[in-house]
Amino acid sequence: MIWGSRDRPGQSGFLPVNGGRVWFGMLGGKAGSTPLVVVHGGPGLPHDYLWPLSRLAMSRAVLFYDQLGCGRSDRPLDNGLWSLDRFVDELSEILAALKVEKYWLFGHSCGSMIALEHALTRPDGLAGLIFASPVFSVSTFIRDINLFRALLSPYRQSVLAEGERAGVFTSPEFIDATKALYEICVCRLVPWPVEYARAAEGMGQEVYRAMWGPTEFICTGNLKSYERASRLTEIDVPTLLTGGRWDSVVPETLNYYHGLISASRVAVFKNSAHMAHLEESEAYLRAVGSFLDGR
Repeated sequence: MIWGSRDRPGQSGFLPVNGGRVWFGMLGGKAGSTPLVVVHGGPGLPHDYLWPLSRLAMSRAVLFYDQLGCGRSDRPLDNGLWSLDRFVDELSEILAALKVEKYWLFGHSCGSMIALEHALTRPDGLAGLIFASPVFSVSTFIRDINLFRALLSPYRQSVLAEGERAGVFTSPEFIDATKALYEICVCRLVPWPVEYARAAEGMGQEVYRAMWGPTEFICTGNLKSYERASRLTEIDVPTLLTGGRWDSVVPETLNYYHGLISASRVAVFKNSAHMAHLEESEAYLRAVGSFLDGR
């Protein structure tokens, strides 16, 4: 299947994995270059919001895919499929099916968990890692994102507190206050970019609720005990960590992770939150491109 454009030709299709079929799209490609494999976050937020990374396909192949349960991929009605281990295995299945032998791995937000767990298996073909606004400690993430609630109006803070106390997350007032928080520390562009809106339309809500919970700042799903920062010391491939000044993964946390990875560098974008690739696309792509090119 043809997918892409004249300057960034590509292919797309579906691959069988445990539980169903997943959609993939590969753009570009250049002789001798190492492809970039993009792992989206959410959990359950399909690849569309990471579309700015497609511009990197001018110099290398870029592989996107929608994890099972969201976007263009199958959506089986089986909550037993929504586990981190299965999504890590899914990545390996995709790499094997497409015969991707050497690659860079990009993981955004909760996608960084998949990227980290994959890296910890020490695959032979892994050239390096990009951890974008990574979540390696759920308890730290929940602590950090909740810091931003102090920037909301007192009324919105009280609405969020009451919603949590009552366990009611669907009232118009709670939804409004949640969106106001997200506009501070998730994506500061208003209205949100079309890529983000398109991804939200393809969101796998069942995946999100099973693995994460009702909101970004309340984790009740099966990832709530995920604590992996201590194993970052095992990473020995070149690594770039990126984030925003207003990120729900605050710069202090990002720098802490940076200090645990010996062969790493860090880039913080001063006008961005959790979506620096959308909020400061030009600067972000320059930083990632330079890293991939070894500059």
